[in-house]
Amino acid sequence: MSLSPRRARIALLVLSLGWPGFAAAAPFTIGYTAVVTDTDPYADAAFNSLGVGVGGTISGTYTLESTTPDTDPSGDTADYDLPFLDADAAISGYLLTHDPGRFANVLIFDVAGGPDWYSVSMPVADSPLVGVPGPLTLNLLLVDQDGDAFSTTAITLVPPDLSKFETNFFVLNDGSSRDELIVGTVTSLFWVPEPSSVLLLGVGLAAVIGLRRRAER
Repeated sequence: MSLSPRRARIALLVLSLGWPGFAAAAPFTIGYTAVVTDTDPYADAAFNSLGVGVGGTISGTYTLESTTPDTDPSGDTADYDLPFLDADAAISGYLLTHDPGRFANVLIFDVAGGPDWYSVSMPVADSPLVGVPGPLTLNLLLVDQDGDAFSTTAITLVPPDLSKFETNFFVLNDGSSRDELIVGTVTSLFWVPEPSSVLLLGVGLAAVIGLRRRAER
């Protein structure tokens, strides 16, 4: 026996409370991983002391506010300024945390015929490395030359599909000199559920199963 329309509506409502694709506007977190492909020679000694080198792992997260307005709503480009609530990165033994006092933004280009861009600029706390004055900025850049990656310029809870981009970079910039201190290749982007979302999703699924069992009696 199938669910009644009323019970189906209740099930969808319960699921919408816990599933990221349906969640109302709220902060959400994206995780990423990358691998180091190059480092700036003038900081190599300091990086090596922290275990940072070519082939090293990079991992981190950034938390965005989905209600941040687009300051450039021209149709095929979007510029979301200061949407970050938090950000961090672990580059081998080198840990960096969010600097909320500096400019941050997300750029999304959905250009017919390409290229499509996804650019994330995250300010992080000043470097503890000797000879690196900072301030530092973490950058993620994805480029799809064919323009097939996006169908909208809206910030969504689901991160871009990495497989749709021919080019992707992780870059740690020295803000004072604009030097690229660390360059890497992004290997994954993924949604990081908050504990409350996981709990609500579990409750929602349990409710749907319960409704179905009652309907089948």
